[in-house]
Amino acid sequence: MQESNDSGVSRRDVLEQTGAAATALAGVGTVPAVAAIGERETTITTLAQRDEARGTERVSKRWLQQTKRATRVKEQLMNAHEDNDGVRSIGIVSADRTIGDLRAEAVSVEVTDPVHAQSIPSSVDGVPVVTNMAGRSEQTGDDCASDDYCRINPESIYGGLSVTTIHQAGTIGCRVVYNGAYHMLSARHTFIDKNKDGYCEDSIDVSTWQRNGTTLGSAAADFRKHDAALLRLNDGNEDTGYSNEMVNESGKVVGRVTESGLKYLNGNDSETVHKRARTSGAQSGQVKAIQLTNRDCLSDLPLIEGVVRSSTAQQDKDSGSVVYYREPQSSSTDHLYVVHLATIRRSDTGWAAGSSANDMYNDQGIWFGGEPYSG
Repeated sequence: MQESNDSGVSRRDVLEQTGAAATALAGVGTVPAVAAIGERETTITTLAQRDEARGTERVSKRWLQQTKRATRVKEQLMNAHEDNDGVRSIGIVSADRTIGDLRAEAVSVEVTDPVHAQSIPSSVDGVPVVTNMAGRSEQTGDDCASDDYCRINPESIYGGLSVTTIHQAGTIGCRVVYNGAYHMLSARHTFIDKNKDGYCEDSIDVSTWQRNGTTLGSAAADFRKHDAALLRLNDGNEDTGYSNEMVNESGKVVGRVTESGLKYLNGNDSETVHKRARTSGAQSGQVKAIQLTNRDCLSDLPLIEGVVRSSTAQQDKDSGSVVYYREPQSSSTDHLYVVHLATIRRSDTGWAAGSSANDMYNDQGIWFGGEPYSG
């Protein structure tokens, strides 16, 4: 993907071509998804910071239309199987065929047993439907990948470092802005007794968090829908104590990958995403599924929505880390755009999954990149 300054299509061009104006309400903005630039191609906004478009890609109109049809089919299947406990997850994956330079989309349905698979069609409205047995979410592993991830007294706290509560250890994801102030993003379930089903509990058990045995702050906010927690410092020194850098990474977090950007990554075999986490260390892979809805709490509504799955390895105590896309810069530090929070590990593949940064921005007003402001 390319940032706008390198693509030849400015943010003003994108807005004018769609006839749209960026708006912001209660700190949450919107970016244009599509701008027409020709009979066969269109421009999609792939990277953003708050309501500002930061990156675009030219794609086939036919590909874009097919992805929209796949999303409609996914919604139809979700509505049809809303009360079917045998269907654990429905989402979007890449199909075998390509349209232009990108893979078309298929709908993925994960079921608990072969009996439930018999009720799932093989295609709907020309969109392939792939049925698989659901892999349970589980964790393996323990020690820090290296001293870098568990260093005792870093000058400031940044993404990829270890974090602990009285219940569990996890990973600090990245610096974000929420309600006009800096926070560090991490995993909500690490604040819940590990003997409980942390993904399903209505409230967290503890709020304080530590590093190397020293209590540094508390969870100022938590979101069950995303399995996300936002961490503050007790001394209120987030402006200087929190960094948008990552462990063993040359870049800084400046924004998020948009919904259109997720579709682009899901359909492009050549694009790579990255992760820095306590146990697995430096990892890379590709986006493998988007728009997943996980039904881990069978007696309740689907728990985590807007889930993205990537082939970055996930181990125990990696929870809370983030997967990001790196945009190289020739004259400055690389720009990092967050793809998804990593809170889930698939037992059959070992891949990481969690809520998309774009969903957390749209649903909760969590900003990735940028500075706090008042007003």
